[in-house]
Amino acid sequence: SGGPASCTRSRGPASPSRPSRPRSHPRTSIAARVQDPKAGARLPAVAFVEISGYTALTESGGDAAAAHATSRFEHAVTVATTASAGRVVKLLGDGALLLFPDADPCGSAMRAVTSIRDQLRVDGLHPHAGIDSGPVVERDGDIFGTTVNRASRLAALASAGQVVVSEAVANALDPGERLTPLGEVPL
Repeated sequence: SGGPASCTRSRGPASPSRPSRPRSHPRTSIAARVQDPKAGARLPAVAFVEISGYTALTESGGDAAAAHATSRFEHAVTVATTASAGRVVKLLGDGALLLFPDADPCGSAMRAVTSIRDQLRVDGLHPHAGIDSGPVVERDGDIFGTTVNRASRLAALASAGQVVVSEAVANALDPGERLTPLGEVPL
């Protein structure tokens, strides 16, 4: 297998096909503090969000334009993530790492990243994002692990304005969520 099947969320009509349900989500045992809720609870969701075309923006608009774009981005990320019961783990200039550990982590992550995208579109910025769900290792306020790596790789697959999610996230989202299956992609 080349990796988990992924989907992209678009604003177009709903796709009649959805990816198949996963067999089971393996639990990872790591010798550190692991954000893996008690049995029966949902695993956290992790999102990476980045501004598409940031380098070109910096080169064409200069440092002042880049500083304004990152300021708008950081504001949109903070507001949307907090409103969706998430936590901004770190801001990376043109990107952000977000954690959604509570009741509906995948739905919360999707609401946050689509809100960020929609807020920034008004400013002519077009972020893209990747979301995965699974255990994470927390250390000194940061998060690590396979789930974080997959979310980053899913974000790298997304085009401007797209949100690419893992199969685990797609299966956890409300069935009314409009997703377009991408099939299996190597991560």
